[in-house]
Amino acid sequence: MVQVDAHLTRDLTGHLWTSLDGAWYTGGQASVDGIEGEKLDNLGVGLTVGYQISENLGLTIATSRPSTTALRAISRWTAS
Repeated sequence: MVQVDAHLTRDLTGHLWTSLDGAWYTGGQASVDGIEGEKLDNLGVGLTVGYQISENLGLTIATSRPSTTALRAISRWTAS
């Protein structure tokens, strides 16, 4: 399995920051009760917001989701 992560981060204040996140992973194959599924090839996007409360304590909230639209576009581009 191979995974690549990328993060574009921006400090908004001395304590508050945000990040646009992306991840792609491929390899392996899912199976349930011995029935094999499709080969894994996923692209995900997300957003993270963090707040540094003190020197030793921070709060981070993140959300992410798979991007099937981007995968279809990449598949069409590589198939051409």
